[in-house]
Amino acid sequence: MCVWPAHHGAPRAVSNEPEPQSVEGSEGSALGVRLCGDVGDRTAAVLASRGFVIAEGSDADVGTGDTADIDCIVVGVDVAEDGDVERRADRPVVLYAPEPTAVDDLSRFSGYARTGDVDALCDQLRWVVARGETQRGTCETREGQDGARTSAARSDARLEALHEGTVSLIGATTPTDLFERTVDIASHLLEFDSCYIAIAEDGVLVKQAGVGDVTEESLPIDYGLVGDSYQTGKTHLVGDTYAHPDAKPARASHRSGIAVPLGDDGVFVVIADEPNAFTVIDRGLAELLVRYTEGTLARIRSAEAIQERRDLIETLHDGTAALAAVTTLEDAAVVAVELAERILSFDTCYVGVREGDVVVPYAVSSGAPPDAARPMKTTQGLVGETIRTGESQLVDRIEESNADPTSDTYRSGISVPLGKEGVFQAVSTEEAAFDANDLELAELLGDHLTGTFSRVRAEADLGQQRRRVAQLHAATVELVSCHDVVDLYERAIETARSVLGFDTAYIFVVENDQFVPVAQAIHEDHDPVGTVSLDHGVASETHRTGRSRLVRDVSTAEGAEPLQTVAGGGISVPLGDDGVFQAVSRDPETFDESDLELAELLASHVTANRERLRAETELRSQRDRLSALFENIPDAAVSYRLVDGDPHVQAVNPAFERVFGFTNEELVGENLDEYVIADDPEQLAEARRMNARLKAGESVRTECQRQTNEGLRTFILQVVPLELGQENVAGFAIYTDITDRQERERELRRQNERLEEFANIISHDLRNPLAVASGYLDLAAETGDPSAFERVETSLDRMDRLVEDLLSLARKGQVVGEPVPLDLATVATQAWGGVRTIDATLERPESLPVEGDESRLVELFENLFRNAIEHAGDSVTVRVEALDDTADEVRGFAVEDDGPGIPPEKRDQVCDPGETTSTEGIGYGLAIVQRIVEAHGWSLSVTEGSEGGARFEVRF
Repeated sequence: MCVWPAHHGAPRAVSNEPEPQSVEGSEGSALGVRLCGDVGDRTAAVLASRGFVIAEGSDADVGTGDTADIDCIVVGVDVAEDGDVERRADRPVVLYAPEPTAVDDLSRFSGYARTGDVDALCDQLRWVVARGETQRGTCETREGQDGARTSAARSDARLEALHEGTVSLIGATTPTDLFERTVDIASHLLEFDSCYIAIAEDGVLVKQAGVGDVTEESLPIDYGLVGDSYQTGKTHLVGDTYAHPDAKPARASHRSGIAVPLGDDGVFVVIADEPNAFTVIDRGLAELLVRYTEGTLARIRSAEAIQERRDLIETLHDGTAALAAVTTLEDAAVVAVELAERILSFDTCYVGVREGDVVVPYAVSSGAPPDAARPMKTTQGLVGETIRTGESQLVDRIEESNADPTSDTYRSGISVPLGKEGVFQAVSTEEAAFDANDLELAELLGDHLTGTFSRVRAEADLGQQRRRVAQLHAATVELVSCHDVVDLYERAIETARSVLGFDTAYIFVVENDQFVPVAQAIHEDHDPVGTVSLDHGVASETHRTGRSRLVRDVSTAEGAEPLQTVAGGGISVPLGDDGVFQAVSRDPETFDESDLELAELLASHVTANRERLRAETELRSQRDRLSALFENIPDAAVSYRLVDGDPHVQAVNPAFERVFGFTNEELVGENLDEYVIADDPEQLAEARRMNARLKAGESVRTECQRQTNEGLRTFILQVVPLELGQENVAGFAIYTDITDRQERERELRRQNERLEEFANIISHDLRNPLAVASGYLDLAAETGDPSAFERVETSLDRMDRLVEDLLSLARKGQVVGEPVPLDLATVATQAWGGVRTIDATLERPESLPVEGDESRLVELFENLFRNAIEHAGDSVTVRVEALDDTADEVRGFAVEDDGPGIPPEKRDQVCDPGETTSTEGIGYGLAIVQRIVEAHGWSLSVTEGSEGGARFEVRF
């Protein structure tokens, strides 16, 4: 069984009140259809509206009951599941299911349409009925009946040709192209002499495409059966025009024909020059062809309408770009009306803008009469309703609405709100002149206009606000010149009156738990105010919470206790923690958020300048105290400012001038480090690090050396930046001289060290020889042995030498007299004579010039010579020589012997008090040498001599 494929073209448009179209069956009546199973009531209603007759019956009546009036059966999936349904039915069965796969074998059915696609279902019904008629016509031919023009095989071929031909309709892009393709397909389906398609235009049927004997003239829409087919939506099959009273053929030669309505657009006509040229099969094929043409025409027109709408919206968008340049509401309204006329083709329209409770026309279309628009209250007519509800209105019949038109000739209209700003309206003298598309385009224009209104008003408000802010800024700049708080308050009130337009304003400060007015501007309708309790009205709330308050109407505001008998609105703004600024108006709704914002801006300037004045007063007091302290402090002090990281002097005190030898006038503006820091890389680097710490907000206390008028001295430097913890550029430095104190401390340490040495010597070095002497005296007393007395004498000599050395250390230590020019060669010879040398030999240069203390240098050489004899023996050779002797100066001298020398590991300790490697020595000679060398500012080193002995080098 062949299944006619579902139609996939665009669905035919259905009007809101469809007029049933006759679909004739085999006997010339409408097609009868029985619906079985899950098909749906809506499907039945739509099929009935398309001219099908819905037969009575139940799901069980598929293959039973009276089927005389039924041409086709439609079954849902639930009934189709009965595998025998198509065999029990004696009529064609069409499956109406969501998918072809809903049944196992789709070939069981005569046709298929997808659930919901009623257009495809209608086509399938016509198809299967026409196919059945073809088959019955074939049977009649075989029985020899006259009138059949084709065989069954040819009928099948025509149906296939129709199916293939309708595919080409999809490629049509214009109605004319579609009509020409339809006529071409008809020429392959039907045998005719003439064929055309006529479209209704302005009360006549205008031929758009045709072949054969077709005239160009138009026909009235009520002309003959062609006009009746268009007007009634019924197909006419005319066997003989001469015998039909209403045929009215355009040519006498037109003897038979078919007229099929083409939806609401026109009619499809085929004509033959002989009577009875067309059969019911031809009519069915013609109707199927027209149905496909209708669907394609709807698709083309829908696409054209969509494109036209897109073009219109794009043009409107381009046109609304002109709104971006307008700067007034009037200009915006004029541009909008011009766009509505030019692009939307609204002949009469206007823009009304709300001014209070009245909507005032700002622009009216150019072709409108003078009285086309008038001012209207926001409670009046369609204008008021549109603004109140914020909803657009599409009015088909003005007399049936609450509109209050300016002219009785207006019959329909559009009303679109412009936010709360106003309304856009368009009217027409014809009923239902506007549709949903017109309304949508008007709303689109209204959206652009509303945005423009908002921008223009915002720009105007912003411009006004900017002017007030600029004026306020200029006025508040003058507040900086105020020298006291009283003057500041007076100028602030004058600014509030002259710049902000506050006729009545006060400034209260809190004193003794009361609000005391310190400045006020009073309107002629108001009275000056006096002291107010701290819990009074809005002022109390503002002071307590620290928040501003805008009172639009004092009569309804909570907590408002106006100080004036005539008071409408007010503003209350805190002035820090101890003051309040207030402004009062005579009428309600006078002040808004912008006024409050400006009042807060003024208050912030007043508060900032008041704190500045208070800080300046305190700073002046502090500076006075600091100046007195700075001048009278006993230590050297300097006020500095960091410039490029270096401290530049702002002022120095008298003590600084006395210590460093520079006057205040000499140092002001100069880099302090260049005057007081010695040319030493380490000290300069330390100064840079200290300056970086000062800039970072750190305080510095350190010991340092600075160049003074008495040379390099040691100070405790304490530097304090002006503000701790943040970046600074200025501060104070105080120099406390600790040079003498350090010298006293060093001398005290030396004395303590000597005392410790004396205690060690007394406890150890003197005790040993004393014990030896005591022992030998006891032995001499017992035995009378002379050698015992010799041992006692030796111990006493050792004690005597020890006492002399101790006295030298204790009395002289590192002290030397005033240096004088000397010849060390002579000094060495003198010292050699004071030492028991026995067989020792002294070698010395002829001359060795130096500056020093002669007696201490003699003592130095005596101890070195004695050390050589004690450690190297009686025949030692001692050599004195110059170090690095040049023609100009001597760098030092050396004393060496040819004895065993001093081991390297002992050389660093040999000059310590009490240190000795000899049984004869007492260990203090080299310590005395060390002290004398250091007292002269020289250095002593111990090394190995040229012959392996001990060598002592003294460098100047």
